[in-house]
Amino acid sequence: MQQDTRITRERIGVLIGKKGMTKRDIEEKTKTRILVDSEEGMVT
Repeated sequence: MQQDTRITRERIGVLIGKKGMTKRDIEEKTKTRILVDSEEGMVT
């Protein structure tokens, strides 16, 4: 299953977090993989 979501470029840093910690924490807790296209603001 895959879900795509678009976020503003300004919010990409918030999603990733300092040194990628927020993104890794979300991935671990949800057992998912998050892919971020910072050019388009697309999160998969």
